[in-house]
Amino acid sequence: MYSDLSMEGEDDEDDDASVIDLVGATTIVNNKSESNLNGINSYLSWRMPPDESHSDYTIAICCPSVKTNYHVHKLVLGIGECKSSYFNAIFSRSNDYAENAANVSTIVVPAAAADAFPIVLDFAYSRGGIFNLETKNASAVSFLADYLDMEQLRDETMAFIHADLTLENADYYYTSAIALSQVWIIQAVEKHLIENVMQVTITNPILSVLTVSSMMEILGSECLVVDEIIFEELSHLVALKQTSFHLSKLVTSFVTSVGRLLTAEDFILVTEKEYLPLVDIAVATTLVQVEETICGTTKNTVTCLKRRCFQSIEENFHQTDLDDPNNEIVKFLSQQPSEVALEFLVKFMKQLKSKAAAAK
Repeated sequence: MYSDLSMEGEDDEDDDASVIDLVGATTIVNNKSESNLNGINSYLSWRMPPDESHSDYTIAICCPSVKTNYHVHKLVLGIGECKSSYFNAIFSRSNDYAENAANVSTIVVPAAAADAFPIVLDFAYSRGGIFNLETKNASAVSFLADYLDMEQLRDETMAFIHADLTLENADYYYTSAIALSQVWIIQAVEKHLIENVMQVTITNPILSVLTVSSMMEILGSECLVVDEIIFEELSHLVALKQTSFHLSKLVTSFVTSVGRLLTAEDFILVTEKEYLPLVDIAVATTLVQVEETICGTTKNTVTCLKRRCFQSIEENFHQTDLDDPNNEIVKFLSQQPSEVALEFLVKFMKQLKSKAAAAK
């Protein structure tokens, strides 16, 4: 397989002397091997030495400090259902493009996209028969399909990613899409998270890489947001409670993820009552403490979020072991103003009295 690799700044005269094997000796996909493909491309390859393949065009793929030359053929890249409309335009208008006169195109791309370029060439030369797509390179191929305007490659890459996307690899797709500005992949990940939100665990790495805007897209989804009036009327429904409790735990993991820097405005947005009408007892104290840290509120400040967190503590206070000094709720209440702790104690006594009366 022939492609010329040179370090940035070296003479191009040395390009032909440096050869790199970028893909592997043999690729077999969809029960086809390169050697048994029908048509002219069975005998024509960008991997062949340019003097043997009679290459009539060179593509120089550049990323930081590295340039790789690929010796290709206009006939392959400019014609057919797997063509590149980008190159077709260059080849068709010789007087308008300096690249066509020199028979060289220099393309600067991110490193991830540069590594995936051989997959694009395989696809074009095999007329779609060889498509060595994997999770680790799919976003980069999508980027190149957009850049080179290869419609069939774009369609097949989109189909692959939609089928391959899971909660386990969502973080990889999301971060690579951010790096390569692949908006449609970002939106696909958001949609997948919305559709499977109850299966997202609090330890899923996606929560540490999501942006605030993506988290807002998820929390603001029509299928998750419940009108406050409707929620009040139907709050006895277990499903509604479970959804709100689960979202509160996911949001807590999101705002406390390592390295995340949130503004007070961002924190208030993702903890709005519209999105988190109920807060799970497991994260109630954490959310109050994080709010105080990020928003600069004091223990005497009563915010909308703090009311919801206190409500959760109140409703579950009967499960608290007051004799355990290491109990998180006990430690939390001991740090609150005396009037707050007293209020909880009075409510707790009322709960005990009501239970005793009901037991008679």
